[in-house]
Amino acid sequence: MENLHFGIDKNSELQKSIDANTQCTHCRSPAKFSVAPDNLETGVSINVCAVCVHYYRLNELGEDDKVIFTAELQAKWISHLQKAIQFAKQSGSKEKVEEAEQLEKWLFAHAEFVAASQWATDNPVAIDAAVERSLPNTRKLVFSELALALSQEKLTSSGGSSNPSMPPINSWKDHLEQFNNLSLTAQAKGQGSGNA
Repeated sequence: MENLHFGIDKNSELQKSIDANTQCTHCRSPAKFSVAPDNLETGVSINVCAVCVHYYRLNELGEDDKVIFTAELQAKWISHLQKAIQFAKQSGSKEKVEEAEQLEKWLFAHAEFVAASQWATDNPVAIDAAVERSLPNTRKLVFSELALALSQEKLTSSGGSSNPSMPPINSWKDHLEQFNNLSLTAQAKGQGSGNA
């Protein structure tokens, strides 16, 4: 989905969203922030919620964004989006259901890309620890902010009382395991293993 492309950089401006009815570009929950690109070629302003905004801030920090987002935070953020997908499917709105299905396809493609490009050549946990140790204090702060935002999410909730037939949402640990499996598959195929 084109509107899910992370087309902002470290020069982008982050500001409070003014319109109370604005929705997050990713999860469609109320958007509290607006990310303005540094130039018109990058795209229009992107509205994000209090969780997704930290993902964008991580991607704003420079050219090394492929290695600053740990597998654990990635998996937790995917779970955050999965909650939004399930909510949309329960709404009964054909438009929302179609949008949720598109988001699901994007998430799967995103997971495969991350696994192939970020963790295909080494142990994910080892990479995470080494990268986090090398981060400047400003990046470590964003890590902790995102971890805090995600810790307030009920990431392991199931279909619940509104629709017991809905499958449970995967926990972030489930997603982390899936990423690691995708990573091993990518490594076996020889993806992401070169010194490009």
